[in-house]
Amino acid sequence: MKTNTDLLEHAVRLFPAQERAFDQLSLRRDRKRRNQRITAGAAGLTISAALVFLLVGAMRSQPSQGPGGTEPIGLKTTATVNGITITYPDAWFAADPVDVGLEPPGEPKTLPALILVVSSVDPASPAMAGCPGLSRAAPAQALMTVQEQPLTLVGEGSTPWPVPLELGEEATGASSCYPGWTFLRATWTASGRSFEGVAGFGPEATESDRDALMDAYASMSFSPEGPVASEATIVGEGSAPGGATWSLSVMASDAYCLNVEGATSSFGSCSADPPSVEIPEVGINGDGTEAVFAVGTVPDDVSAVVLETSDGVIGDIDLLDGPRGAPQVHYFVVPLPAAGAGTLRFQSAKGNDVYPSQRIDWTSEGGATG
Repeated sequence: MKTNTDLLEHAVRLFPAQERAFDQLSLRRDRKRRNQRITAGAAGLTISAALVFLLVGAMRSQPSQGPGGTEPIGLKTTATVNGITITYPDAWFAADPVDVGLEPPGEPKTLPALILVVSSVDPASPAMAGCPGLSRAAPAQALMTVQEQPLTLVGEGSTPWPVPLELGEEATGASSCYPGWTFLRATWTASGRSFEGVAGFGPEATESDRDALMDAYASMSFSPEGPVASEATIVGEGSAPGGATWSLSVMASDAYCLNVEGATSSFGSCSADPPSVEIPEVGINGDGTEAVFAVGTVPDDVSAVVLETSDGVIGDIDLLDGPRGAPQVHYFVVPLPAAGAGTLRFQSAKGNDVYPSQRIDWTSEGGATG
């Protein structure tokens, strides 16, 4: 479960302040370019969520087209948008982000992608651009966005629907453009698809509006068919010394990709070809700033991978199953010390070596020899 600080950071990222906007945009653009390299040749694993979030935040400045939270919620309507069926107040709006200009039309999308916007004010209003803090309508607004993620088999995002929205005591909009806003967040998987939902309330949103948005969230149901064909499945995630986090994705092309997010940088690396089902394959990945990793695959008759180093033995290495239809192998990721050498052994359930061991050398800059 994410901490209050995590929730605040996510809320600020979803509804960014105007202050230092150029620096923030430059940082996000650099990160987007790095992440694009993760999925080279595989149609891309991610898009810049930061731009989507900026556009979503901008939609809050338009004037109210309905009761705007000043009247009790009455009639409701039901709509299906991109495979999500939702019931919401009749005076509100549920829209495909493409239709209101929050997602580009035309070209095939890759995940993550924004697929639903629900708002108490019209997201297609010409006044959608600007800073919500300067709008008289924004303080009373209720807003929810749903983003589809790559299919997640592990961790928080794999939790089956329904999942409650969560609020931390610090998760409030404190910027000049979002003063007093409160944000809630949840991630889940349903019908073979993974999602992230974020709800936001202006400081003058009424209890009836808050209840209405929570009811709309709880009413959602999901079909297997969506607007985006998933290019990747997240099969594992974890942390490394120094605070970096990693995730391993198996692509539709059977390539597998390591994505690392650190405190000051991010990087990604993909295998060039589908993994062998006959012998272990190991690579060393790193960018020299956060962590170095041994990443690879082993045939399915391997029950354990052990790394022996001069400092000791690393034997608690998780073997990750691939998604349905992937090669019959196990995947593994081993965060490595800053520099060193070691031997990888591939063992059966009885502790016997079933394949020749592999000697690896690595440095803090990510260089390695096998």
